[in-house]
Formats: sequence, C-alpha cells, structure tokens
Amino acid sequence: MRMLLCGGVLVLLASALAYPPEGLSLDTEWENWKMTHKKEYNGLGEEGLRRAVWEKNLQLIEVHNREYELGMHSYELGMNHLGDMTAEEVAEKMTGLQVPPVRNRNATFAPDSSLKRLPKFIDYRKLGYVTPVRNQGSCGSCWAFSSAGALEGQLMKTHGKLISLSPQNLVDCVSENSGCGGGYMTNAFEYVKENQGIESEDAYPYIGQEQQCAYSTAGWATSCRGYKEIKEGDEWALHAAVAKVGPVSVAIDATLYSFQFYKRGVYYDRNCNKEDLNHAVLVVGYGVTNKGKKYWIIKNSWSEQWGNKGYILMARNRGNFCGIASLASFPVIMMLWSLFFALLFGAAGALLSADLDQHWDMWKGKHKKSYQDQVDELKRRQIWEKNLQVITLHNLEASMGMHTFVLAMNHLGDLTPEEILASLAQTRVPLDLHRDSSEFAGSSGAVLPDSVDWRQQGYVTDVKNQGSCGSCWAFSAVGALEGQLKKTHGTLVSLSAQNLVDCSSKYGNKGCSGGFMTQAFQYVIDNQGIDSDISYPYTGQNGQCMYNPALRAANCSSYGLVAQGNEDALKYAVATIGPISVAIDATQPTFVFYHTGVYDDPSCSQSVNHGVLVVGYGTMNGVDYWLVKNSWGTGFGDQGYIRMARNKNNQCGIALYGCYPI
Repeated sequence: MRMLLCGGVLVLLASALAYPPEGLSLDTEWENWKMTHKKEYNGLGEEGLRRAVWEKNLQLIEVHNREYELGMHSYELGMNHLGDMTAEEVAEKMTGLQVPPVRNRNATFAPDSSLKRLPKFIDYRKLGYVTPVRNQGSCGSCWAFSSAGALEGQLMKTHGKLISLSPQNLVDCVSENSGCGGGYMTNAFEYVKENQGIESEDAYPYIGQEQQCAYSTAGWATSCRGYKEIKEGDEWALHAAVAKVGPVSVAIDATLYSFQFYKRGVYYDRNCNKEDLNHAVLVVGYGVTNKGKKYWIIKNSWSEQWGNKGYILMARNRGNFCGIASLASFPVIMMLWSLFFALLFGAAGALLSADLDQHWDMWKGKHKKSYQDQVDELKRRQIWEKNLQVITLHNLEASMGMHTFVLAMNHLGDLTPEEILASLAQTRVPLDLHRDSSEFAGSSGAVLPDSVDWRQQGYVTDVKNQGSCGSCWAFSAVGALEGQLKKTHGTLVSLSAQNLVDCSSKYGNKGCSGGFMTQAFQYVIDNQGIDSDISYPYTGQNGQCMYNPALRAANCSSYGLVAQGNEDALKYAVATIGPISVAIDATQPTFVFYHTGVYDDPSCSQSVNHGVLVVGYGTMNGVDYWLVKNSWGTGFGDQGYIRMARNKNNQCGIALYGCYPI
C-alpha cells in the first residue's frame, strides 16, 4: 500500500509542476509561508517540488473560495501548514485508522425512548469536557488522540476533572494496534480496561514516534471498564450518544484536499467516501446554523493551525456523510462514588470530599485565596463544594437540553448568595424616584436592527471589578456616562466610580453600602462634572470626596428614564441612545456562576438589587438576549459579560429602572 501511495505522490508532484498559477509571482508569499510554518528542505530540488505542490494547492483553494462566494459551497478553504503536501501524503502520514477484521458488536449503544427529543445544540467544549487541540505530527496516531479525547470527556463527566491523557501511552503499549502505523479506538479502550489505567499527558508526554512501552502506575490518571459502539451508520444513534454520553470517537474519510484545507463553514463534499474510512477524530457536539444546515462539531489532531483552530463542522444528517456514524464508539467509566452521592443526596455541603483536595488547592491558588484559620477555611470549603454541586447538576441538565446556558466555577465560589447580596449587589431604588409622562418609550413603528453591540462601536470601556464594595450602582452609572461621552464627543474615557462613591452621599447614595444610578447622574449634573478613573482611581472603599474640577472628564445636563417594565422601550433606547443603566436581581446562584449561553432562570425575581449596564442585544440559537456588562471582573461570566433573556416577561426586572444621562 505504501509503495502504491509513494508512486501516486510522485505522479501528483509531477502534475503539480505542470500546473502553476499562470502569470502570478508567488515568491514573497512562498517565503512568508515557509517562515510562518518553519519549513526547511533538503536542497533546491526538494524545495522546488514542495513549492509546486504548494502552488497547486493554493490554486485549488482559490478556485474553491471563488465558487464559495458564488454560493456553490457551504464552507471555505484556507492555506495552512499542510500546504506543501499532497492529499495522498496527508492520508499516508497523518491519518492511521486500521479497522480490525473482526469486531465485537455485542456492546452496542441503544438509545432509549426518552431520548426522542434531544437538545438542538450541544458543545462539550463549553461544558469543560474537552482538552486543548494537539498535533499528532507525521505519526499515524489519530486513533490514539481520538481515544484519549473520548476518555477525557468521560473522566470529566464521572469524576468532575479534566485531564489531558497520554496518546503516547496508547501508541507504545496497545499491542493490538500498530503505533504510528495505525490503530483502532476500541482496541485502545480495551487496553485501558485490561491495563487498569492510562497515564496523563504530563506523566507520559507525546513524542510522535513509537518507543518501548513505559507505562507506570505512578502516572495513572484514569481507567475504564469497557466500551460501547454505535449502531453502524445510524446518525440518530450517534446524535443520542453525543447528547446523553459526551464526546464520541468516530472514523471518517480524510483523503480529500477540501478536508486538508478546510477553514470554516459546514463541510460537505459529495466526493467524501463513507465506505473507505482512514482517519479517527472526536465528535464534541452538534448544532444547526441560522440557515438550517445541521453539523457535527469535530475535534481533529492536526494542531490549531488546521481548520477552525483545530476543529471542523461536518455536515450532519446528509446520508452518513464521510462515514461519520459507521465506526463510532465511546469508553465506559464508573462514576466516582463520592461525586455520585453528592449529586444525589447533597452531601457536598456537609462532608468534604478528599477527591477534591487538589482542585480546592488549585482554585485557592488561582484566585489568591487565604483564610484566617482552619475553621474559616473549612467553612469556605463547604460553601465551595456546595456551589460546585449546583454547577455540576445544572451543567448536566444543560447537556440534556434543559437550559440555554452553562455555569462555571469562578472567584466567587466560596461565597453564599446572602454574602453576594450583602457585599456585591447593593443597588437601592430611591423611594422618591420621580417618574413622569416624559419617560422614554420609543416609537412603536420604528424599524430597529436585529442586534446591537456597542462594544464594537467603541462605546464601552474595559470590565472593572468593584470588589467587596457595594458600588455596582456607581459602575453602572459611569458606564452609561462613558457611552454618551463617546457618542457626543467622540472620545472613550474610563470615568471614576470612586468619585461617585465618595462624593454623592447628599443625593441619597451610601458609597459602598449602596446607591442608585439616577442619584449619581444628579450629582454629576449639580457638580458640573466627574473626574476620570485615572485622575480619581478606584479603591473599593469609602473615602473623603477628592473631586478636582481641573481634572473633569465629562458632564451631563439631565437624565432620562425608560418606560417602566417595557422591554420594547428598553430595546429602542439601547438601539438609538447607547448603553443604558439598569437594575436587576442578581441573587440566584445561576447568575453568580453564569459562564456562557443565554441566562434564562424563571426563579429570577423582579426585586432588583444590582446595577449593571445594557450594552446591546441580539438573538442566540433562537433565544433573544440583552448583552449586559457587569462589574465583578473578567472572571465573572463571559469575560465579565452576561447574555440575559430578553422578551421573557421582563425577567430579573431588567426593564423596570432603565435610565441614562443626557
């Protein structure tokens, strides 16, 4: 087989030499490409051959992308580190699937009737089930990376920890496979079962070539008790397995140049062979585009330089495209008993789990946590484990399509909801807040954009961290002032929340003990200015008023209120005015530990306590949202932001107290 492939490569190399792009000098591009990918060749003769292949591939990419622009394809191609290789060379050196002549089909995954309705979207990367993309190099070890990826997902699901496992352990030690010469995923799972373990990547690092088996129990990371295979060619069964189980190992045809140079979009090439499979990858999710194209999310092992940072979206429900459902399997790992009982009986809040000692220490180190004494640390550890339980259960439900957002542990993990409310959510609506008929309601007949993001227009400064001072109202107010300063004067300046904390008490605000945005605006109006954050930096505690008019950065003449409880009016205000200050309920644990998706929690009340800034709106996967900037640091949510459900009966009270400076 290798002799035939080599012969084919020579023919294609000669063919490439005969067909360079006409009338075009690519010397500079070639040199830049070599430098980018650190390419060196054995003499001018070899470089000439490789350049000819590269130019031929570049021509194929350009022709395809012109056809893409004409609507003939659903995906784009792009030059990458494989540009000087023919498709045959890639298949020979960088695939490596070897299907056993006899397979055990007794352990077949059978979806139960409860899975007739599956979530439309799943992405296990967002749930923390997927390690970074790696590079198998010129070793045919795709099967080992696919197997390790499936084991990593099940380890996270059953033990609550994500660890990069060792493909090299499998390359060296699975005797049923052929190392860099190829192998099969179920053979790898069977080895891990019989060996009672596989080492971590740190303990047994990847070198990209075969060596003597050096497995050591000292580097043990996990084991499995067997595996299950998906019914051959059944995409519905694969769909159910990914939804219910987690990432799944699959085999595909990866011989086409369109796969080699995939860049983005939903990959569908009718020439992809679903019978002759040669490459192992990992399905880490699925979904559907806004245009209705269904796809699998595939993790490859050709480095982040390939595809879309190492991933490809492959067509789903297109007749078992590329054979993706023909040879699918996943390992079975027993759930850790301590985690199992914690999930069922809530034991995490009462008894500390020794299995979480390392993760507790890692979390403390990451967030620079220290405690007064062992008693205080024990109390905080119990709260942290209880919060971890909430996060784990929620994300399990989210993986089954029960939620539109996922949670993640963050720097607030050792705090109770009551402590969050007392220290971080101190917006106090004035009892004498004057509302009149001039409230902003917008125009009912106006046509507004489907989405707005004022960050992209340069209206929003960096996310700040209020710390343990209840100054959310001040950060919300300065955020709205910053947006209007940019809109009216064309300059974006971070304004001083500390100026408001220290100086607006006579307007009803109480510094770190709470306040409200309109009272902050009234202070700026009467004071005829507010300092910048640089000239009056934030300290996170109450201080003596130090406002300096010589350093004034902005002013306002009045303020407006958005019609109370009217989400359409709030949308109109955001679209036409800019970022808007709002108040919300932020006491739910689901809010505190929000990570990604659209936050939709029906238990979120309309009793508001936290000031934030609406900086846009849009729709994600069919769910309308408000784009909200918080002041709990970039460790909160999605880099400091949260997408909150829009048009859900004014959820969390977001449209009750919208206001803005003028």
